[in-house]
Amino acid sequence: MHPNLLDQLIVFEHAVELGSFSAAAKRLNRTVAAVGYAIGQLEEHLGLTLFDRSGYRPELTQHGITLRRDVSIIMRRVERLESKVDNLRQQIATNVSIAITEMIPIEPLARATSTFTRLHPEFQLTIHEYSVDIAMQKLFQHEAALLIAQLWDAAPIKGLDGRQLYACDLMLIASQDHPLAALDEPFEYAELDNHQQVLMSPYPADTVDYNYGVSVTDLYTVNSVRLQKSLICHGAGWGFMAHHQIEDELSNGSLVQLKCRDLNDLPQMRVAAVWGTRKAPNPVLTKFIDLLEVECRKSVAALSQGTQADHSSDMT
Repeated sequence: MHPNLLDQLIVFEHAVELGSFSAAAKRLNRTVAAVGYAIGQLEEHLGLTLFDRSGYRPELTQHGITLRRDVSIIMRRVERLESKVDNLRQQIATNVSIAITEMIPIEPLARATSTFTRLHPEFQLTIHEYSVDIAMQKLFQHEAALLIAQLWDAAPIKGLDGRQLYACDLMLIASQDHPLAALDEPFEYAELDNHQQVLMSPYPADTVDYNYGVSVTDLYTVNSVRLQKSLICHGAGWGFMAHHQIEDELSNGSLVQLKCRDLNDLPQMRVAAVWGTRKAPNPVLTKFIDLLEVECRKSVAALSQGTQADHSSDMT
């Protein structure tokens, strides 16, 4: 192995990410010539041409495209190693900030925190709730060591690590006065296209990608559970929400579960603990994540049993 291989891979990744040798040089605080030399040495070591330099900007060759993913994986491993070494070198911090989003159920978080307090009374937690876009910003700016949030399709992954805590099916719902709720028989999926969808998303409506959780109907996008629930309750549209978010509204009848004949597989809400690849949780914080995962899975299991019981009573 070339003694400077790791440094060359770092330069390669920055050049690919930023799209030019000059931008990579600025990011790495080096000269453009030094960046070009490192890339050239990497190509010589591998025996491959990674960049086509014939144009105004260097473009990845097919070999470069093929190796890009492997380089990203290597650098991710290096960042994890640096984080682990850093944790070993220093004493464990006893005051940690955690950002959460309102999407997650509070009861499992409270139970996990209570257990954690008894196990580690010397450890202090600062837990603040944000919208998902602000919470992610807090994590990237190192103002929070941990993020507990719902994952979404376009969630960034570069520089982030994490683990899923639980997943649960979302419910197709509308207000009791919505036209969809008035249909006696289970309706076709295409009927949803005739009505507005209220979607939980940190992105504007015209930039949302369509997927199994987004109909091809017109969209209202909101960035808070409170706003999504309020709009749906007042008949602005239909939507997908988790049972724990609308339990009271289902009980009092202001929201109803819709019966769609063609919707066999419901979208899922996946909640994860997320951290930076360079800031992996220390062993004590990892214990908190373990406790939270256990409590979340207990809640999902209890909800599943309750749903099955409801279905059984409906059949009798």
